[in-house]
Amino acid sequence: MKNFSFILDNALEEKVFCEYKNYLQNSAVYSMIEADDTKKFYVTPIPYGLQEKITEVLQKVWNQEIKIVLATVRKATQYLDKEWGIHSDLYVGSEEVPEYGAVLYMSQNDQELNGTALWRHKKFGYQMPRDWPKEEVIEISEKDYNNIDKWELSSVIGGIENRLVSYPSEYFHSKFPKQAWGVTQQNCRIVCALFYSIIK
Repeated sequence: MKNFSFILDNALEEKVFCEYKNYLQNSAVYSMIEADDTKKFYVTPIPYGLQEKITEVLQKVWNQEIKIVLATVRKATQYLDKEWGIHSDLYVGSEEVPEYGAVLYMSQNDQELNGTALWRHKKFGYQMPRDWPKEEVIEISEKDYNNIDKWELSSVIGGIENRLVSYPSEYFHSKFPKQAWGVTQQNCRIVCALFYSIIK
């Protein structure tokens, strides 16, 4: 089992972070992506320059060159994206399987515990086997995505603004809690989600 990667606070320069936060809360246009009846995501393209700045941070942490496989921004409110959605990041809508997932929290809620939850599947443990066929991984993910009876909560990483969290892509995880906060774009949960690999 791979070790957890890292938690980095104040990942971006404060002024730069605030500019991106302001854009994502007030100007960005989010669209719904519907994978099926239980998978509805509210996303917007990552703003110009943000992917490059996060890439610089990741490369500094790892002291190695990295490649971003996919990057996007997601929002969730009390009423939008309100399922658990427990999953791994082995298959994220790209041909390439990323080694790691990462989340940069663009907003926070000081009223209750929130962030990213790590889970243990009662049958498969803490991570999805990387060597399983894609079809099996997807089948398990779809079957157990919102079936809380199949999972045990392991830990919650607090969702603090400008905190960058990275973990192996096979780790089971979800947002926390099940329902986010806020009802508008200005006061809800917004995260930048990235999937990447280290260039050997």
